[in-house]
Amino acid sequence: MSFRHLLFSLCLSAGALAPLAVVAQPEPSMYGDRVKADVKLNYVYTLDEALARARAEKKPIFFNCFADWAIPCHGMNKYVFSDAEFADYMNRNFVNLYIDVSKRANAAVAKRYDIRRFAHFLVLDADGNILLRIVGGKKLPEFKEDVMRALSPKTSLPGLEAAYKKGKRDKKTLLAYLYDLNLADDKEQFDKVAQEYVATLKPKDYAKSETGSSSPNSSLIAKVRSTRICSTTKRSS
Repeated sequence: MSFRHLLFSLCLSAGALAPLAVVAQPEPSMYGDRVKADVKLNYVYTLDEALARARAEKKPIFFNCFADWAIPCHGMNKYVFSDAEFADYMNRNFVNLYIDVSKRANAAVAKRYDIRRFAHFLVLDADGNILLRIVGGKKLPEFKEDVMRALSPKTSLPGLEAAYKKGKRDKKTLLAYLYDLNLADDKEQFDKVAQEYVATLKPKDYAKSETGSSSPNSSLIAKVRSTRICSTTKRSS
């Protein structure tokens, strides 16, 4: 069963049309036991504590930007954050932060990090700067692989932004940057970089593994091509 189908099943059982409400965690959910999950991540619950621990332990911060009303957040609790192997990795390598950003008391944090869509996750450095933004949920092991991108400047969002601004526009760098922009749901910058990436391709490139239908990047490449087609259509109309 796909992750999307699992979330859909959870929506049906919890009542996806329930009214929005501000319910803090780890207090009981507005959906009750229907969304109960055995979450194994060890969390701290304030940004200040997370930053202090990150500096002391020399670890990045994994920030679960939770919203109790958002069913995808509960889906991640149930199908990802309850996984013992994944939780062990996260507890060893990250300071895990959990804040219900839909709560009025946490509005400043939501505004600071521009958290508007859910599920929503950030990886921060010890100064609170964003290393990676992930909008939307995924299954394991894909979600873990995405989180790990924050650990290297070659794959982190600021590292790739810096390379791009310095003029590094080879296909590999552009594709890696596009991947992070897609994770962050940054459509404006994605469209801009996508046009540059497609412009670097030659007919023979479409037969190579990075653009092939069996490639892990195939769905990303399809989105890039769609962006180029839409852009061309707009210019010709």
